[in-house]
Amino acid sequence: MNTQEGKNPMPIYDTYVRNRLEDARNECAEAEVNLVRAMENGDELADAVAEVAWTRALASWWDAAVTAIDHEGTDPVDALAQAREAAHRTLTDRAVPRAESPIAHGLTLARIEAARSFYQGTKHLDEITTGSPS
Repeated sequence: MNTQEGKNPMPIYDTYVRNRLEDARNECAEAEVNLVRAMENGDELADAVAEVAWTRALASWWDAAVTAIDHEGTDPVDALAQAREAAHRTLTDRAVPRAESPIAHGLTLARIEAARSFYQGTKHLDEITTGSPS
């Protein structure tokens, strides 16, 4: 970690990453409440389940960055860049695997779509780290 006297050199980015994780977790909670409501009302569940899967998958990208900061001592910009690169690999290096069940297939698709949203939503990082947008 690039620190001086134990202080994080990028407190603004640290706060940014943590706030995005909190936002993502709030979206998860909202999606879960909507799923419970749909279950209680006897509504169709497919869209609500898909929304829970997608919000959880998106939150996992932000969680990976915060975990790198907290447990590996990674600089916040580097942690976000690493998570972004992992999302990019998810989008470019993997074919959609054939799953034995529709639920497993849906979860895989949610993970890929969340990776796309995370990658596109963090494109400003390229300007910070490379000087050119992706």
